[in-house]
Amino acid sequence: MFQFRLRSVQNYRRHIFKNAQALLAEVLREYQTLSRQRDKLKEELDHLETVWNEKRACGISSLEHGYYSDCLQALREKLLVLEGQISKTANQVNEAREALLIRKKEAQVLDSMEQEAKQDYRSSMSKKEQKLLDELIVIGNCHRNLDN
Repeated sequence: MFQFRLRSVQNYRRHIFKNAQALLAEVLREYQTLSRQRDKLKEELDHLETVWNEKRACGISSLEHGYYSDCLQALREKLLVLEGQISKTANQVNEAREALLIRKKEAQVLDSMEQEAKQDYRSSMSKKEQKLLDELIVIGNCHRNLDN
């Protein structure tokens, strides 16, 4: 019966690989969420700028002007913070992808080692079987020679 001697290491590497996959999925979800928030914020900023320009063309009070100016400034600052978070998350996505590739290679190395070990085991078993068959043939020939 074949027993891979590094089975526990192989299982551990597969576990680490699955954890790396989960981490990548989590970071990608965060990146997508931040991207959607950025897109909504840009739409809101564009809409507010359009409204502000229309109101300025018609003439607005200084109070309204200050309100729209403050709102636009706050939205721009929020957008800058969000862009920073997106950049940080994009770096995390790249790091998670690299880690996943490393973990995948480690798991593949152990899988190939297992395949080689299986092949060696099969070869060894085949040689033992052939040796046993050869011995049986020799014994059979000896018995025939003794009978003659």
